[in-house]
Amino acid sequence: MAKLSLLGKINFLESLLDTLPETLSEDPQESNYTWELDDEIISEDGYDGALRRRLEVAFQTHNLGQQQLVFTERGERLKGLIELLRFVAGKMTNGFAFLEEVWIKRLANAAYASGAVAPNKMYGSLCIICLTT
Repeated sequence: MAKLSLLGKINFLESLLDTLPETLSEDPQESNYTWELDDEIISEDGYDGALRRRLEVAFQTHNLGQQQLVFTERGERLKGLIELLRFVAGKMTNGFAFLEEVWIKRLANAAYASGAVAPNKMYGSLCIICLTT
């Protein structure tokens, strides 16, 4: 079965985030979800390193231990996450495995764990397999 391209997976994630439940706060004033990359980290570790650091801070992965990453809010601020993923995908020159296998898959699993529903009508049977193949 065909795999979705990296941008297809990002688009799928965007559709998934659009289905996060209304029980999550919508664009709260105080949020860790900021998406600016640090220029110093970009110069030292590249875009993938800067993305990794931004996502670790935004989702406070240092506090998770063995717990599942989850989304704590929904709304327009998550559009910035998708824009960031698309931007970094366009800048990466060392391959996309890190972005695809670690973060996009992890973010999709976090969306599911937070109550998102797969947008079946958009991707049909690919919605389940696109992040696992």
